[in-house]
Amino acid sequence: MAKRDEKLIGKIFLEGQVCNLTQMSIGSGASDNCDQDIIKLNNLPYIPATALAGVLKDAFLRSQIMHMEPYFWGNSDHNDPYKSHIMFDNSLLIDPHGYEINILDGIEIVPETNQVKKGSKYDYEVLEPGASFNFRAELSIHKNFDFPSMLSYADHCLKWLNSGELQLGSMTTAGLGRVKGKGLKMFVYDFVNDNSAVDAYFEYLDLGVHNISEYSAAVKNEIPLPTENIFVAKGTFNIKSKLITAQEAINEDADSIQLNRKNGEYYINGRSQKGGFKHRITKIYKTLGGKPEDLKDLFGHEGKQKEQAQKARIYTEESIIKGAKVALQQRTKIDRFSGGTIDQALFNSMPVEETAEDCLTITVKIKEPKSRDILLTLQVFKDLMTGDLALGGEKNIGRGVLSGTILEAAFGDKSLKVDMVNNTNEISEYFKTLTYENPAYSK
Repeated sequence: MAKRDEKLIGKIFLEGQVCNLTQMSIGSGASDNCDQDIIKLNNLPYIPATALAGVLKDAFLRSQIMHMEPYFWGNSDHNDPYKSHIMFDNSLLIDPHGYEINILDGIEIVPETNQVKKGSKYDYEVLEPGASFNFRAELSIHKNFDFPSMLSYADHCLKWLNSGELQLGSMTTAGLGRVKGKGLKMFVYDFVNDNSAVDAYFEYLDLGVHNISEYSAAVKNEIPLPTENIFVAKGTFNIKSKLITAQEAINEDADSIQLNRKNGEYYINGRSQKGGFKHRITKIYKTLGGKPEDLKDLFGHEGKQKEQAQKARIYTEESIIKGAKVALQQRTKIDRFSGGTIDQALFNSMPVEETAEDCLTITVKIKEPKSRDILLTLQVFKDLMTGDLALGGEKNIGRGVLSGTILEAAFGDKSLKVDMVNNTNEISEYFKTLTYENPAYSK
């Protein structure tokens, strides 16, 4: 094992707040409440230090700058191991009343029948956007470290948190867990070059307050988050018929109501969108002669029977419905054989009935896309925009039909923008320019 000079020559502190921009679900397992509760401390949600450290370390790994200063995150080399020198605190909720938790439902659909798989219904807690948490990390600098590199990496942590692109917890491919830093600051104690740093550091240990200025001379050239080859498609829609992606109605005169928050926002979550895209893409691919197993690398899989699990390459996001208003509608179940109503089978729901113009934007991203992924995704967008594919529940009575206005797509240096109102043929012409290997004829 190599000898190291462990003399402490400096301390770096990263402090501020972290807010969730989208719903977040960092689970603690099943309970009597639901199948997946949000992790809590003293009955309040918090962000575990491991979650923050993990997502930031992953960003460093993907950026391929880890090798420059391995002491930052540590090393698992058996011949010369050493621990990480950055320590994160659990991020605790700032306002014990400034958060909202909802319980959402999930189901598994059988692709062949488009029906719910028996026994597959589950529910899970999500923390709604807008909660604020304290953020703190402490970095120890020893004599054999490269001080400028450690400063640079600490600076990158703050910039990446401020980017709003990092995601924590589960279901990130459905848009959950996006966080952003707020008021993040860096404080540097240089025990070698600053004679007052030692006294200031011990004063901080006693009082918990930094009596030094915020450090602002770190790396000024911003290094962006690591980027993969990403295909992005975005469609703008009007809701042609009523729409409902339901949640349990609490304190409402309805059995189910469109997903909403206390502030009055109605939305479609990323899981509903992803489910619709998965079913239609699989259907189109099978029609072309392909096998559904070929799409595992696109939608991800759990890795059953010794098969390695794989994260999805397709990402969806939550979509806010602008100007949404709901209306109570009563319905009755009908006996399919007699055509009459079933006794005591009255139920009701509250779908979105009125909206603003261009009320809905749906965005899909695919990492490292294959040509088939792009073609199939654009075809599903076309089906959504022309009303051939509906979203949400109660499709059997015409719910969830959309009308597209603008379709945009970009990959690399290529881009597409189609006016679906005035030039509907443009998307069909664009399909003719795409090269695509039919799976029925591929080996």
